[in-house]
Amino acid sequence: IVPWRMRERMKTMDVALVLCLNIGTDPPDVEKSTPCARKECWVDPFSMPAKKAIETIGNTLQSQYERWQPRARYKQTLDPTVEKIRELCVNRRRLAKHDRVLFHYNGHGVPRPTQNGEVWVFNKSYTQYIPLLVYDLQSWMGTPSIYVFDCSAAGVLLNHFTTPPTTTAQAHGRNASPSANEAIVLAACSADELLPMNPELCADVFTSCLTTPITVALRWFISQNELSMAHLDASFIERIPGKLTDRKTPLGELNWIFTAITDTIAWNMLPRELFQKLFRQDLLVASLFRNFLLAERIMKSEGCSPCSLPALPPTNHHSLWRSWDLAAEVCLNQLYKLSNPYPNVDMNFQPSRFFAEQLTAFEVWLQFGSSEKAPPQQLPMVLQVLLSQVHRLRALVLLKKFLDLGPWAVNLALSVGIFPYVLKLLQSPASELRQVLVFIWAKILALDASCQVDLVKDDGHSYFISHLAAGSLMPAEQKVMAAFIVSVICNNYLPGQKSCLPQYLHKICINMLQDPEDEVRKWVCLCLAKLWENFDDAKRVAVEDQVPRILGTKLRDDRPEVRAAAAYALGTLVGFQCDPNASGKQVDVNRLEDFLRLRAHDDIVVALELLRGCRDGSPLVRKESVLALANVILHNYHQPRFESIAKHFKNQPVSASVVSPTAYRSSPVGVDFKASDEAPSSFESAKSNLQSGGDVFVDEELLDEIGEDAKYYAQIWHVLKEMQSRDPFPYVVDAVKTIVSFVNASILEAEQDQLRENSQTGNALTSPPRSAKPETLSTMRTERNAGSPSQLRREGSVPGHKAQFNDPILEPLREDEDPLSEKGAERWERCRRYNRIRGAAMKLAPGFASPRSSAKSPATLGLRDSSQQNGPLYSPIDYDAGRRASTLGDQEEVKDFTLNLRQRAVLNNDAEMTSLLLFHPYETMLLIADEKDQISLYNFEETETKVLSFGNKNPPGSRLTSLNWINETEESLLTCGSDDGVIKIYHGLHNPHPSIGSPKLLSAFVAVPDLVPGTRGSGLVMNWQQDAGMMYAGGNSSVLRGWNLRQEKCTVALPTQTDSCITSMASDDSSPGMVVAGFGDGTLRIFDARSRPDYAVKTIMKEHTSWVVQTHIYAGRNELLTGSVTGELKFWDMRYPKNSVKSLEAHRSPMTALAVHDYAPIFASGSHNQFIKVFRSDGEQLALIRYHEGFLGERIGPVSCLAFHPHRLFLAAGATDSVVAVYSSD
Repeated sequence: IVPWRMRERMKTMDVALVLCLNIGTDPPDVEKSTPCARKECWVDPFSMPAKKAIETIGNTLQSQYERWQPRARYKQTLDPTVEKIRELCVNRRRLAKHDRVLFHYNGHGVPRPTQNGEVWVFNKSYTQYIPLLVYDLQSWMGTPSIYVFDCSAAGVLLNHFTTPPTTTAQAHGRNASPSANEAIVLAACSADELLPMNPELCADVFTSCLTTPITVALRWFISQNELSMAHLDASFIERIPGKLTDRKTPLGELNWIFTAITDTIAWNMLPRELFQKLFRQDLLVASLFRNFLLAERIMKSEGCSPCSLPALPPTNHHSLWRSWDLAAEVCLNQLYKLSNPYPNVDMNFQPSRFFAEQLTAFEVWLQFGSSEKAPPQQLPMVLQVLLSQVHRLRALVLLKKFLDLGPWAVNLALSVGIFPYVLKLLQSPASELRQVLVFIWAKILALDASCQVDLVKDDGHSYFISHLAAGSLMPAEQKVMAAFIVSVICNNYLPGQKSCLPQYLHKICINMLQDPEDEVRKWVCLCLAKLWENFDDAKRVAVEDQVPRILGTKLRDDRPEVRAAAAYALGTLVGFQCDPNASGKQVDVNRLEDFLRLRAHDDIVVALELLRGCRDGSPLVRKESVLALANVILHNYHQPRFESIAKHFKNQPVSASVVSPTAYRSSPVGVDFKASDEAPSSFESAKSNLQSGGDVFVDEELLDEIGEDAKYYAQIWHVLKEMQSRDPFPYVVDAVKTIVSFVNASILEAEQDQLRENSQTGNALTSPPRSAKPETLSTMRTERNAGSPSQLRREGSVPGHKAQFNDPILEPLREDEDPLSEKGAERWERCRRYNRIRGAAMKLAPGFASPRSSAKSPATLGLRDSSQQNGPLYSPIDYDAGRRASTLGDQEEVKDFTLNLRQRAVLNNDAEMTSLLLFHPYETMLLIADEKDQISLYNFEETETKVLSFGNKNPPGSRLTSLNWINETEESLLTCGSDDGVIKIYHGLHNPHPSIGSPKLLSAFVAVPDLVPGTRGSGLVMNWQQDAGMMYAGGNSSVLRGWNLRQEKCTVALPTQTDSCITSMASDDSSPGMVVAGFGDGTLRIFDARSRPDYAVKTIMKEHTSWVVQTHIYAGRNELLTGSVTGELKFWDMRYPKNSVKSLEAHRSPMTALAVHDYAPIFASGSHNQFIKVFRSDGEQLALIRYHEGFLGERIGPVSCLAFHPHRLFLAAGATDSVVAVYSSD
């Protein structure tokens, strides 16, 4: 990003005009042709007496400069001496102070400058030419200055401005020139050239180009186009109607077009920094350099090359000069026709189409341009068009599209000078510009938040607050952008906060908290946070208006980002100045204690609201809630009280307070805010709610020391300690540990101070411990708030694009993805591979396997809206909806199915036993979990070596009990469930190649909080419903919970109505909300999550008498297969689940594992007695595996787990040893 702001704006407020003409006497070193150019400033010096002529020329030159800078102070000196010039320059610098001074030198009546850097002036009697060193001139002028030299061989002087003649300076006994490199110089020609003498031009053509560019440009255009302009003469130009400053007149329009063209040429040709210095820093300098480009074009055609310091690249052949020629020709011809109208024909002046055509060119670039290509040369034109009401809306729309290309485009637009124009447009009442301006300003502030100062200074914040107030009439994107802009205006900028508060910004935001769009709700919360962050007046107003109570409801929002933003806003609301007088609010000393007590009460109310966020399913919400609590705990008023709580409970174990997922939904914390002295002082409305979270006993000692709020301080501290010991996400734990460690360190430091004091005084009495005053609430807060307002910290949370479960998985390419790009080609190839795999799976048993539903995509990423329910863009599977429904499919085709399994690979997992196996549906990946927390990844086709291994890091004594893939067809996520009730989600395992790095933990949460790790029960059992985006979790718990992973919160809690644990679960995406669970007592229960919790158990099946090993639903078929540890298998029709359809005794020894193929009509069972049986779905045994294949043929170990590949005929078997065997069909 290139800095676009000028470090300093400059003005040229003093101008010295020096004319050395000596009319009537030609200099000795110039032989003029006959005829030759004679006019100076369009005045013929020989048409009047010499004295009057030079005065007229001087006055005309001054008036020409005044067109460009009318407020400058001008001073002329005509045919001067050295002393007059010195006096003139010194006075100009004294008046200008730090502004720039312009020195204009016309040396047409004196010899050309010398190689030593001297220009010529006169003695008092005009009998001699006196040299004047440029060095002396610089010392009198000082800096900053700009010099214009209109004389022959003027370019010879440039070197003396870059490197002053030190030998000459030393000879005169002077120091080096001050800031010589800061001078700006415009010279009429190079060192070896004479000025043009063409009689069709002025003698001072260089000065004329600089001060009267339109007149010179049109005269030169006519002279260069004699055929097309033969009907016009030079005098016609003087009759062009209008004013240069009025763009609605012909002359003003020509000047406008000329300005746009020269500005655009300069922007396209010059380096950005040089363009900023010459064309944006100083209005007069910018005008002179724009006109200098014209001088270069005209004078180079006469064999003369103007030059400058700093030097500019050649621009006389730039293609935009043709656009100027066309505009000039069209205008002149139209004016000629208007001055000589046809009889009986009404003619009016038609404005030029120049700017409309340039906008069209810009629009074409937008269709095909990119950051890799050259920037659009028409961008400065857009800036000029913003001045016109006719083209303004179109220009703004195109500018909006350009800025949307990325930060580089915003930076480019700011560099060209767009900022003051869009700032001024905020004063426009035009409603049609409002949405476009909001978009543009959102992009600008996203790149450079320092623009908040300019907005507040020009009352621009009112524009966006009023736009936000009209939210119900706007699209969601506009609401988000308006809230973002106001957030930036308030971010770490007290004047911005003070300007927004009186306009009732907090009330406007509160009204928008119920907006249906989650992005709007999120940014409204952030806007509120930035309004009152470190601003006590806004906090006081918010508390008085009950804003925290309303904001607290957003901690139950469906979107985790909104909940996190609400937690962040509540966190910035707490905390207050312990000395209210420091904020300008005078409080009587006698009432100071009451003031502190009331403000502390408000903080505790907010902290109690935040406890809900500490138990959220999203690590982002939990971390924001913890950081928000840090603002309370580490506050100077509250910290001593928390230290007392910490000391009191130091040696007591933290009891894990179990809270039902519905408790927070049904019973919000309701503590009253004490906005005034008359407000209620009790917490009665909160007590019952806090008891649901596990009440904390507080003895009389703490009540005496802290007061009636002691139990709430204790409740907050216990929640933190519980998170420290139980939260599964590292970033959250680190934040909690930092807070707890800080409090403990303060306690230790206070105790050491007390010991030292007691040892010195010998006093046995102890005084109350002092708390270490923290310099800041937390280094984490500083770190969090240091970023831009558009970045809410999300370390450790599921990124937005990964948390979405509603993308069509079989869609080959996204609309915005180039199929020829590397990413697009990879996605296309992956899609083709997935379709090929699924198609092959369907052919395993043509009459048996079926897709999930004819009306749904064969597999989707869930949570599709109604627009996606009509099926995918294409389907690799043709489904016969009229296929005869039967419990076991087509019996004839099942009987014909044969299978010959061969051992494909033997993998050594280097573990005591294998507890879980999981194939990836579309990659050659096999996951193996051991008896604790290690997960290994193997490429079971290409190599038998381990690709990677990582630990789930569940607590000691706990074990992994469940693995699952989600989003299989995209960059798959792995969910790991352990018997401490925690589910962790990993990203980075979808790539099967050895180059893969360590998987990244995206999210972790306590899915089943009442599970006790280490028990010999089933642990945590998961079931994932892809279409619904629901993860059902149960196990050694009396509640079956459903977690919406898009919302990252528990939305379903169903009592199992039994004390037995859930051992297995199955569901079908074609029946969302329906879950079949097997239990340890042999029962099967069908749950309907759509029903009320008390009526969710629809059916209880009791034919099994022992532990249910596995339950499997055949997709889209209403068919269920279950197996128990006794070796008994049962087939069920879920439409009539009272009795099983068929029973099968797989083997008489205990069955420890059961796996069912999704498409082929086969299943496999494993026994503790070291064998595996493979059956056809009609009950016929196809294979019996007892030994590993190979030379030694060792006996397989006691089978602990089995897994089929979802689409291919691969079977993996794990045992109570480290060996995992992979079998495949011939």
